[in-house]
Amino acid sequence: MSITGHTSSAMVGRYVREASQKRQARSAATKVAEYRLKQGIAKPGENGVPNHSKAEAASDPEKA
Repeated sequence: MSITGHTSSAMVGRYVREASQKRQARSAATKVAEYRLKQGIAKPGENGVPNHSKAEAASDPEKA
């Protein structure tokens, strides 16, 4: 436990559960936003909907 700074295995388990929950929440939010974008329900760049066109243009100079 000393490597992680936690004093018990219960604390490690709690940290792991919280970290997993946050990761899963971000993943779910991204999936919902992408679904809404595909359905035309949301506009890119609003309410957390990713604006993929900007990211794609930055990664591929020919598209810019």
